[in-house]
Amino acid sequence: MAGQTYDSNKFQYPGEFRCSEIALISLSGNIAGIKSSVTELNIYESLTNNFISGDVTFVDTANILDEMPVIGAEYLDFKIRTPIKSLYRDDTDKGGYDFTNRRMAVYKILNKTQLSGGTTQVTLAFISPEAIRNQNIRISRAYDGPYDKAVADIFKKEYGLNSKKKLYIQPTKNNFKFVAPNKRPIDVINMIASRAEPKTSALPGYVFYENGQGFHFRSLDSFYFTI
Repeated sequence: MAGQTYDSNKFQYPGEFRCSEIALISLSGNIAGIKSSVTELNIYESLTNNFISGDVTFVDTANILDEMPVIGAEYLDFKIRTPIKSLYRDDTDKGGYDFTNRRMAVYKILNKTQLSGGTTQVTLAFISPEAIRNQNIRISRAYDGPYDKAVADIFKKEYGLNSKKKLYIQPTKNNFKFVAPNKRPIDVINMIASRAEPKTSALPGYVFYENGQGFHFRSLDSFYFTI
């Protein structure tokens, strides 16, 4: 990546990527740039996982752990992309993962290893903030209407995930009355996903997942056929 800016699309070798500064932000607002010390960065997404997660490993050569104790309740601010311009995106959408406006939440210290020279290697686990909120709230509410509207409400409204991220949603057929009895938002959405039917098919089954572009609520059919 030497000499290459984040926006550069010049491709040099397989597996090449662009990464901005990686900022570790404490609860008190202290910020530490750790990009130069990072040895490994992993991001995980899957159709079977509702949220993006990942881990970052860095060597603490600047005594960050002393100046800003890491307790597993921090945030990470960074963006990362491959240097390939997609024909499916416009000039303002460079693809990849942008966690600058929507920071990732650090929720666990996976590993802490003392190295020679008095330095420490630290691995932090991070996940979308919506996942943290999901663990801390419950929904007790009656719904009446199409399933896709209920999913949109749970995702966007303050009583639910209260997310400002993009939500790509495929309309469902029919109206339904049901009650969410004191359940986590994602438990309700996953229940809806197992029952919902798309307007263009008689086959039930949706998935709710997050990737670099945002959250998606779409039918299994849509992965195989043009909807």
